[in-house]
Amino acid sequence: MGAYGNTNYASKSTGTVNTAPPSPQVSISPSSPTQNDNLTCNIDNQPPDPDGDNITYIYKWYKNTLLQDDLTNSTVPSSYVEEGDLWQCEVMANDGSLNSVPATAEVRVQGNISRPDYQGLKTQYCWLQAQIDALPLEGGVVNIPEGEHTIAITFIDRSNITLQGQGPDKTILKPYAESGGMIEVGNNLEAVSNTTIKDLTLTAGDTMNRNIRSIYLHSSVSDFCTNSRIENVTVKNCGGVFFVRASSTVITDSEFYSTEASIFPLFSKGTTVTYCKFNDSKYWWAIDFQSEKNGTISHCEFYSCGSGAIKLYSGASNSIISDNLIDSASFHAPIGIFGASGSIIERNIVRNSVGIGAVIVGYPYRNDNVIIRNNLIYSNEQAGIEFKYNRNKYLDSVLVESNTIYGNGGDGILIGPDNYYIVTARNNIIADNGGYGIRRESTTLNLSYNDVWNNTNDSYYNVSSGIGDISEDPLFADPDNGDFHLKSEAGRWNGTDWVKDDVTSPCIDAGDPNSAYSNEPEPNGDRINMGSYGNTEEASKSPDTSTTTTTTTTTTTIPYRGGGGGGGGGSYGARPKPSCFDGYNYNNDNYHNNTCR
Repeated sequence: MGAYGNTNYASKSTGTVNTAPPSPQVSISPSSPTQNDNLTCNIDNQPPDPDGDNITYIYKWYKNTLLQDDLTNSTVPSSYVEEGDLWQCEVMANDGSLNSVPATAEVRVQGNISRPDYQGLKTQYCWLQAQIDALPLEGGVVNIPEGEHTIAITFIDRSNITLQGQGPDKTILKPYAESGGMIEVGNNLEAVSNTTIKDLTLTAGDTMNRNIRSIYLHSSVSDFCTNSRIENVTVKNCGGVFFVRASSTVITDSEFYSTEASIFPLFSKGTTVTYCKFNDSKYWWAIDFQSEKNGTISHCEFYSCGSGAIKLYSGASNSIISDNLIDSASFHAPIGIFGASGSIIERNIVRNSVGIGAVIVGYPYRNDNVIIRNNLIYSNEQAGIEFKYNRNKYLDSVLVESNTIYGNGGDGILIGPDNYYIVTARNNIIADNGGYGIRRESTTLNLSYNDVWNNTNDSYYNVSSGIGDISEDPLFADPDNGDFHLKSEAGRWNGTDWVKDDVTSPCIDAGDPNSAYSNEPEPNGDRINMGSYGNTEEASKSPDTSTTTTTTTTTTTIPYRGGGGGGGGGSYGARPKPSCFDGYNYNNDNYHNNTCR
């Protein structure tokens, strides 16, 4: 097994074993070819096989460092040979079971001296690859110095390797070519694990180039690429982190600016994205979990993502999307749920988006047992939560619980035509939206203990109020500045302290009596509050004259929500500073000319 399998560097086993043959000495003739010449790879010398075995040869030809798959013997016809091309012949001796270490020779075809010196470029820009290859077999750390450095596609194709810069503002890596990528983690023969990339910037330059992919993780033919970590990395003006069949990848404390598909796992599992910032993502969702199992996106910030922030698609099951701030997304939904059974969407703030609804539950795949709870969804251009075109007729169950849906341009909750869900909505505050509070065009909808108040068209369309529903002013602390805590004479959290109001919201202790409430601070009336802070440590307190409370109590910051909100809307900012895709669009010839393998 391993990189030295089937070579004369392979470790010996006990007993009598075959020994790989030695490498031949090779040359190419003619030594100064023209465009009209055939090329021949010559065996100039072949040391004898240690075991006396007969030797045959395996030939590979490379044109400008690009493997020519159809050339597998010792000769290249003149029809392939063009002026200025660099040709390399690679030969391995074979004794019937083992190969030698490859021997190589190269020539350049005369004429057209303006063609790039591909081999020279490769040598110049593979300095980082050379440092990786010089590490011992057990792995190690490559420390990349301060400065702006240019690299060809660099491969981490062994386990236990760390690339570490001196900080994103100090160590900056750029690609030398206009297409391809920068860093690739993986090995087609065996799984690569425990790799780390940290403390550096990857950028295509000052303008966006979607043909450059920053980091690509991939599996071997038989197993997942495991335990990769990307930490304190800035990705800018290029494709993001793309990976296929990767397991337990962690991306943390990183920033993505003007990227296409900043993070795109495909057929992967256990991906964790935390404390990252996304700004001006282009052409696609900032994060797209495609068939990702058991992934987590938490405590991240998304600003001006032109094609949406988070997408769960095609079997992205059991995902946890929590404690994120999504501001000013457009075109696609800020959160799109398109095949994410068993997933939980909780404690997120979604605001100021344009286009379709802020949270979309839709076709074409199943969304069974999805929970949408404790989210603050406000000031979006259209609907707050929208159910869209589920024609599969599976009757998937979705729970919409303890959300605050306020001031959106469309309906608070919109269930469009051709839906076959069983939706349960309880303990929500749905107020001041530009359409209906709750609009039902289809599906089974069970309502209870919601406050549906002051929505422009009416409270309900094609559905009646449920048990425990009310229609009263929820008395938010300061909705114009993003503070949706409920006013309370007993105590309200204002972001740093508990303060008392002159009035008490009718939504306090008005939720479902059977819902859990134990996370609410005392006195809590032994009953959950309506709205996004219900059953959380930031729930407003219940009036209780039998319980003595202080007017103001300074506490440690409550870890309720993710990054940076306005006003008193949760404990934002109380966390560490968060420090190409389109991988299929690169020109194949340029990709191979831009690679260190």
